[in-house]
Amino acid sequence: MPDPILSAESFRIVHIELNSERFNKPLFLLGNRQEAPIVAEVNIFESLKTPYLTGNIVLVDDHDLYRITDIQGTEKIKIVFEMPNQEADIFECDFVVVNVESSNKVNETTSMLKLNMIEDIGYYNELQSISKSYQGFGEDIVRNIVGDNLNRTVKVLSKSQSFQKPFRYLVPYTTPLQAVEKVVSKMTTTFGMPFFFYSTIFSKEFYLTDFETILDPFKEPFNRNKPFTYHHDVSKTSDLLTQMTSIIEFSGNNLENTLKLAKRGAIGSNFTHVNASTGQVYENHINMKERMDTLVSNKLMEDNHSHTLIDDMFISDPEAIDQRSLGDFNTMNSVKIGANPYPKSGINSLGQQEFDSFDELFEIRRNILNTLVKNVYEIYVPGLAFLGNPDTSVGNKIEIKILTNDDRAATDQKRSGDFLILSKRHIFNVVEKLHTVSLGISRITNQRNARWVFMATKPDGLLVQ
Repeated sequence: MPDPILSAESFRIVHIELNSERFNKPLFLLGNRQEAPIVAEVNIFESLKTPYLTGNIVLVDDHDLYRITDIQGTEKIKIVFEMPNQEADIFECDFVVVNVESSNKVNETTSMLKLNMIEDIGYYNELQSISKSYQGFGEDIVRNIVGDNLNRTVKVLSKSQSFQKPFRYLVPYTTPLQAVEKVVSKMTTTFGMPFFFYSTIFSKEFYLTDFETILDPFKEPFNRNKPFTYHHDVSKTSDLLTQMTSIIEFSGNNLENTLKLAKRGAIGSNFTHVNASTGQVYENHINMKERMDTLVSNKLMEDNHSHTLIDDMFISDPEAIDQRSLGDFNTMNSVKIGANPYPKSGINSLGQQEFDSFDELFEIRRNILNTLVKNVYEIYVPGLAFLGNPDTSVGNKIEIKILTNDDRAATDQKRSGDFLILSKRHIFNVVEKLHTVSLGISRITNQRNARWVFMATKPDGLLVQ
C-alpha cells in the first residue's frame, strides 16, 4: 500500500530511465536502482494545439553522463508514474531526446544538463513524409491517417459528427500529423465551432473533439463547486482539500485587446466565396455577436456566455453619428475561390464544400479561435488533482474563483467562472519533492449577470445596475 498523501504537491515517480539501442542496458536516472545522475526537475507539457507531449529534464551530472553515454539526440526516456491514490495505478510517458539545451559546469566534478524531449510518437511522426489519397468524413480521414502511419488510435469525444460532407484529400508529402491538422482545419460543427486534435499525459491515444462538446452546459468542470481559489501561502493550511484547490500564482498579460480582435475580423467581417466552376459569387457579413447569440438560443452555450467577450454597446465614432456596433464593421474582408476537381464523382475536394455558403463556417471557426486567446490567464496550482484524472487534461473546463481586492469576502465576478484549459505544464521538482501545474486557461464564461455602468452624478463610482 502506498504512503498516505501528506501534501497537495505530493507526487510519486516510480523511476525514470534513459535507454538507447546503443546501450547494453537502461540507465536509471531516478528510482530504487539509480545508477546515473540525480534528476533535479522534470517538465511535461500538454497543449490543445499540439498532438503530442513535449518536455525537458534537468540532471545533476556528477557521473559524466554526457560523455560516457555519448548523447546524440536519439536516446529514449521513460517516466513511470504512480497515481497518488490508494489504488496506486501505474502509467508511463515515453519520450525521445531532441537535443541538449545546455551543459553547464557547476564545479570540477559536476555539470548541469538540460535535455529537451518530445513524445516518441511525435519524433516518429517528424521523420515521415506521406503522399496518399484519403476519402470520407473528416473523422474517418483522421482515424485512417493515424492508423496507417502512426499505428495509434483516435478517441472521438464529439457528441455529433462534423457538419462537412465526405471529401477527398490527397496528402501532399507532409508528415502524418500535419495532414491531420489540415483535415481538422476543414472540420466544423453546424454552427462553425472548431475541432481540436491533441494528446494527454493519461493515454497513448489521440483525442478529437469540438468546441460545442467542450462548452456543453451539461458537461461541468471537473471541480464544480470546489473552485480553485487564490491563496498567497498554501502552506499555512493543513487541510488537504484547501491545499488542492489553492491557486499559488495568478497572472494575465495583454488582456481585453478588443481592437486587436476586431482587426483580425473576429468580431465583424465580410466573407466572399467565388465558385470557379459555376461563376457564382456568395457574399455575407459575419457579426460574431449575433452568431454567439445563435449558440445561446440553441442551448449550446449558457446565456451569460454571449456577453463575456464582445461589448455590443460600444460606439466607436467620437461624435456618435455612426451608431454601428463593433460587429457591424467589416474589419476584415475575406475572399475564397474554390472549385471541385472531382465534379463527376459526387465527392468534394478538401477546399470545396457542398454549398458555397458552407465556407463561411471556416471564417466563424477562425474567429472563435481568435476569441479564445483574447483573455488567457496563467495559474500555478498544486499538482495532486492533475494526476490520475483525465478530466483535468487540456480540452476540459475548470472552475476558478478569485476574490476582489477591496473585499476578501466577495467574488471577483470578472475573473471568476468557467475556463477552458488550453495548455498544461507538469513541474516535478525532484529535489524538493514538489509537484505543481501551470495552466494556460481561457475564460469562456463568468459569474457576472449585471452590467457595470458609469454614473455621471458620482464620477468616482462604478455601480451595478
